[in-house]
Amino acid sequence: MNWRTATVVQLCEGMRESQDYSATPILADALQDADYPHAGVLARLRNDLPLWEAERLVALIYSDKTADAVEWLDGYALELGPAGYPMYFDLENDAPEVVMTYEMLVNAAREYATTGDDGLGAGSMSWSNATCDENYKQFWDKWALVTGGAKPNDDDGFFSCSC
Repeated sequence: MNWRTATVVQLCEGMRESQDYSATPILADALQDADYPHAGVLARLRNDLPLWEAERLVALIYSDKTADAVEWLDGYALELGPAGYPMYFDLENDAPEVVMTYEMLVNAAREYATTGDDGLGAGSMSWSNATCDENYKQFWDKWALVTGGAKPNDDDGFFSCSC
C-alpha cells in the first residue's frame, strides 16, 4: 500500500506504544499527503474519537497484520450476536435488546483485563456458549494486537458464564 509511508507507520507506532491517540488528526494529514483513498476514515481521524475507535482505525492503517486482527474481531463480534438471557430480551418487540458489537467486545475485554470484571453483567450466556471452543485464545491474541493491551492470565474466564 503506497499510502503506508514511513511517516504514517511512525505515527501509528508512536500512538500504539504510548496509548495516546491525540495525534490522529496529524495521521489524517499524513495519509492525505500519501493519497489515502478513504475520505470517511480521514474525516473520522480528524474528530475526537473514543479510545476503542482510535485504536481500531490506527490498527487498520498500521499494518496488514493489525488490520487482519481488526477484521477478525469484527467478525467475532458478529458471530457472538445477541445476548441469550431473558433480561436482555425485548418481549414487546420479540427481539434481543443487546447484540454484541465490536465496541462492546473490545471495551468489555479491556475492563476484564484491567479489573477481572467484564462489565457486561449476568446474562451473557449465549456469548459464553458461542466461545466454548478455542476461539477465546485467538480472541486475546487479536485483541492484544489491536489494543496493545496485556492479555489477562485467565484467558478463558472472560468467556465463561457469569450466571
